[in-house]
Amino acid sequence: MPPSLYPLFLRGGRREERSPYGAVFPGKGAWKGVSFLCVCEATGEAGERLCGWAVEAVQRSLGGSRLSLTSALTRALLSCHRSLSQAPPGERPGGGAGLGMVLGALRGEEVVLAWAGPGMVCLREEGRVSLVPQPAGGPLGTGGETVPVALHRFSFPPALALLVSHSLLRRFTTPQGLEAILSAEPARALDRLAVLVGGEPAFAAVLTA
Repeated sequence: MPPSLYPLFLRGGRREERSPYGAVFPGKGAWKGVSFLCVCEATGEAGERLCGWAVEAVQRSLGGSRLSLTSALTRALLSCHRSLSQAPPGERPGGGAGLGMVLGALRGEEVVLAWAGPGMVCLREEGRVSLVPQPAGGPLGTGGETVPVALHRFSFPPALALLVSHSLLRRFTTPQGLEAILSAEPARALDRLAVLVGGEPAFAAVLTA
């Protein structure tokens, strides 16, 4: 059975159906049958406004794309970076903060991720849990005209669960703790995550399982 996407959006420990820090949404047009995910975090103040703008921007960018899936995800991230980098200081959402974003697509039994800046990606396969290394380079919206985007593909199986989340999760658990979370069925796994980070002002994660 193909995997599904399970979002967890928290504000002050309470669950929300929608969040400025992430989204799960269906593909349209050329991407019919594809499910997209996005998790976003800011590196400075005004994070909610900046992330909300970015999540909407990448959804618009993917709406009319006819590129390959990896090209479309990469273009969406780089378009977000250029829009922020080139905006006049007084018109830039979030002031001088940068963004970390993981943008992904689930098609059948495969997940493709495009990742730039801060974030956290955790993979569970049979017998082990591993953290995917954070990409080199700075956040979106800072630095030069472009920013490194790391691309990853995961197939189910051998992947059993894939968690994309805010990087703050690293402070709350260990690989062994993540194994205990991700080995549970999806609803229970999200419950455990919610308890773990419930004291934070905001948290976003999407589980593929």
